[in-house]
Amino acid sequence: MRTSANKMKTNKYIVLLLSATLFAAGCGQSKSFDKDVENLNKGTLSIYADESYKVLLDELIQSYENVYPESDITPTYGSDAMILDAMLKDKTRMMVTGRVLSDNELAALEKVNGVAIKQFTIGKEAIAVITSQKNTDTIFNIDEFIASTKPGYAGKYEKTGFVFNTKNTGMIKQLIGDAGGNYKNLFSLDNTDTLVAYIAANPEAIGFISFAEISDFDDPNAQQLLNGNKVLAVAKTDSTGKSIVTELSQSTIMTNKYPLLRSVNVVKGNTSQLLGTGFVNFLYRSKASRIILKAGLIPEKMTERKINIVE
Repeated sequence: MRTSANKMKTNKYIVLLLSATLFAAGCGQSKSFDKDVENLNKGTLSIYADESYKVLLDELIQSYENVYPESDITPTYGSDAMILDAMLKDKTRMMVTGRVLSDNELAALEKVNGVAIKQFTIGKEAIAVITSQKNTDTIFNIDEFIASTKPGYAGKYEKTGFVFNTKNTGMIKQLIGDAGGNYKNLFSLDNTDTLVAYIAANPEAIGFISFAEISDFDDPNAQQLLNGNKVLAVAKTDSTGKSIVTELSQSTIMTNKYPLLRSVNVVKGNTSQLLGTGFVNFLYRSKASRIILKAGLIPEKMTERKINIVE
């Protein structure tokens, strides 16, 4: 009986010792976790971004730094190819782009970062199709555009020049894909300002730009881009063979009716600063959502509107 009693005491002692050890370990983890949380919104961070999102991202960064004054985020804007190259060369561990990266691109980035790359969609926008005010046409036909890339084409776009911003290669890939064709009428110019000026002066030309560059009606620079130009509605044949014409607007982007949608994506690697995670978290909060909405785009997480009903 004494032996049994001694065993019970010993077991009780072991249980108490284990409990105390686990409690101490838990406290240590809690302190470490608390420290990580404190550092989520502190430090410095370099971001490379598609230049189409300069106005939007500048405002998001300013808003974030106003809330978290110990943060310092430096954006660098450029072409789709340039920002991807910067991440491949480890100049940055975070980029903002207008498309989802391919599996091959992700694999290449993971070799540099040493961890799985994470992609976060923070909003939706679109490709805007523009032409000169002098052009009497009001509709861009996607099916006819694709047909015009084929050898021997003779039709509506036979004499049309399709113009892109040299720096927006991601947009070109979205429109023409990997399909072969004769793109004799497809060319690019140095930047958006040059592109819109060319379109305004050449009624037979059609241009493609990011909707984010013209969507904020409170931004005088954005509206200046449309000086002398107009935005075309887009026609596309549906599964039943019927041609559907859709105007470009915030509403048709939100409902996915507009056929040339783009996603605003944040690509995050293994950032040395926790600030990268803190900033991504901020981009899904109501304050950031309101900024994205005001810019004329659609946030991935819509901000809530609370309405008090008084009887």
